[in-house]
Amino acid sequence: MQITRKTQSVCPKCIKKIKADIVEEYGKVYMLKRCQRHGNFKVLLSNRPSYYKNLTKLYFSLNKDKIQKCKRNYFNLYVTLRCNLNCSFCLTKANQGSHKELSLEKINDLMKNWKNTKIGLWGGEPTIREDLPEIIKIIKKSGNIPALYTNGIKIANYRYLKHLRDKGLEIVHLQFDGFSDYAYKKMRNKKLIKIKLKALDNLNRLNMPVVLETTLVKGVNENEMANILNYAVKNNLIKAVLFRSYSHIGRKGFKKENELLGEELIDILENQTNGMISNKKILEFQKLLYIFYDLISTKRCFYNQYILVNRDKTDYKIINDIVDLNKIDTGSYYKSDKRVYSKIKFIAKALPKLVNSKTFKILILSLSMYLTRKLFKRSFTSSTLPEELLILGFGCICNAYNYDVDAARYCIGGEITTEGKIIHSLAESNLDRERKI
Repeated sequence: MQITRKTQSVCPKCIKKIKADIVEEYGKVYMLKRCQRHGNFKVLLSNRPSYYKNLTKLYFSLNKDKIQKCKRNYFNLYVTLRCNLNCSFCLTKANQGSHKELSLEKINDLMKNWKNTKIGLWGGEPTIREDLPEIIKIIKKSGNIPALYTNGIKIANYRYLKHLRDKGLEIVHLQFDGFSDYAYKKMRNKKLIKIKLKALDNLNRLNMPVVLETTLVKGVNENEMANILNYAVKNNLIKAVLFRSYSHIGRKGFKKENELLGEELIDILENQTNGMISNKKILEFQKLLYIFYDLISTKRCFYNQYILVNRDKTDYKIINDIVDLNKIDTGSYYKSDKRVYSKIKFIAKALPKLVNSKTFKILILSLSMYLTRKLFKRSFTSSTLPEELLILGFGCICNAYNYDVDAARYCIGGEITTEGKIIHSLAESNLDRERKI
C-alpha cells in the first residue's frame, strides 16, 4: 500500500472532520479514514491509479495559493424544499419537515451581493413557488443570470414556460434520466417520459437553451447513456448533457453499491459508442480545460470531467478527433510561473496547433469567454455555446464518503439556503445538510 497524499475528510456517520489518507492498493485508489466513534472507512476513489494521479497532479498544480481569489461560477438559490414529486432519493430530502421560504424582499437584498453571476433556482422543485416569475424578474433586474433546475412537470405547460422566459429566464437545467418509464418509476416513483418530452418540445418552440441533468443509478438506467447522447446531438438547443452518478446523500433510496465513479460512467459510454469517447481522450481534453480555467481565473470542480463535442444534425465528433491535443505542450504551462508573460507565451505556441477550419468557432468562443470573464466578470453559461457544440460532463456529487478538503476548497459553486445563509462551497453545503439529518 502506497500513500499518495494526506488530506482531511469527514466521518460518513457523524460528519466530524477527521484525517484521511489517499492510498494506492492492488491497482485501485482508496481514501482511508478512521473515526474514533464509528471506526474505519475505506472509500473507493478510482479503478485507474494512473488516470487519478494524472488528474490530481494537474488539478492541484494550478495556482494553488491564488485560486481562493477566483470567482465562483454560480450560486444555487434554494427557493423552496417543497416538491411535486416524491423521488426514492433526494439530495435535499424535499417534502420532509417544515422549512422557511425566502421572501421576494429577501431575495432582492441577497442579489445585491453579485453581478453577472449565474443564479440557479433550486429546490425541492422551484416551480412550486407561485411567485417564481417574480423571483426570475428580480434576478434578471439585479444583473445576474437566472437558470431554472426543474423536473419539467410544470414547464410541460407552454404558456407557463413562456411566462418564465418573458420574465428573464435564460436557461433550463432539466432532470432527464432517459427514455424508459421503468427508470422513472424506480427513481422518481412516477412515469414521466411523456412529460419530459413535452417539456423539451416547449423549450424548442421557445428557442430556449437547455442542459440535460442525468442521474445514473447502477443497475437501473446506465444503459441509457448513448441514447441520451444521440438525442442531444440531434437537438441543437441542448447545450450540455451532465451525466452524474447517484450519490449516497440526503434521502438515500438506493444502496451505496448503486453509485458509479465518474470514470465508470465514461467506461460505460465508451462501450456504448465503440470507443469514440474514452477516459484517455477526456484526460487529454481535461489538461487543456484546467489551463483555460486558470487563464480566465475560474474555480474548477475536481469531481467532474468534461469533453467537447462537435455535431451536425446526424453525426458528431469529439474535439480530440478534430485536432490532435497531444501536440499541445501542456506540461510547459504547468511547470511555468503562471505570470502574464508565461501565459501569453503558452497561448502563442498553442494556437497555431489548434487552429483549423473546424476549430475556428471554438477558438472564437473561447476568446469571447475570456474577454467576457476578464472585462465584465460574467459567469459562463452553456447558453452561449454555438449550436454546433455540445458539452458532455461525467462525475459525482461531493458527499460525506468522498469529501476531500483539498479539493473542496476549490469548489466552483455556492449555495443560498432557504434561511438566506450564503455558503461559499457546494461541498460544504452538502455536509451541512447531512449534519442536520
